[in-house]
Amino acid sequence: LADAEEAVNLLKNPGFEALDDRGLPVDWKRDAYDDREGITLFSISDQAYSGAHAAVVENLGMNDARFSQTVKVKPNAMYRLSGWIKATEVMDAGRGANLSVAGVYAFSESLYETNGEWVYIETYGLTDDKQDALTVFARVGGYSGESQGTAFFDDLSLVEVQELPEGVFADA
Repeated sequence: LADAEEAVNLLKNPGFEALDDRGLPVDWKRDAYDDREGITLFSISDQAYSGAHAAVVENLGMNDARFSQTVKVKPNAMYRLSGWIKATEVMDAGRGANLSVAGVYAFSESLYETNGEWVYIETYGLTDDKQDALTVFARVGGYSGESQGTAFFDDLSLVEVQELPEGVFADA
């Protein structure tokens, strides 16, 4: 692969366009640290960055909640996780709205309020020598970083890359 633009997106339904019979995105699971009813709402919005839909995580109380998807990856390979986020009234506490990977304490930039604008974010990571899968999170909150507020996610991407952009470091 020459670069990420030529790479294949490993995520299924990355723009949240395909919905199930409950109106939730196909191929994405819902998960939350506090899974009691009334703490987090998961939904789809027509306020998309592109296409017809965006995924929405709304924490009504402090929580770490996310849409997740597990994909196959190569060992000892570099990946870029990227996408578009719009954050609304996310309290300036915890991890805010972000993209991350399960099982590691590594997050993209945290967003708290984007004033109605979509913001592109990306983060890079290196798989270990025995790793064959990883789980991507589109989340509000984080490990030991619960947050409250609403985030919209669209056009997510996980691609293998051969090298990092200048000045960028990868999480492992």
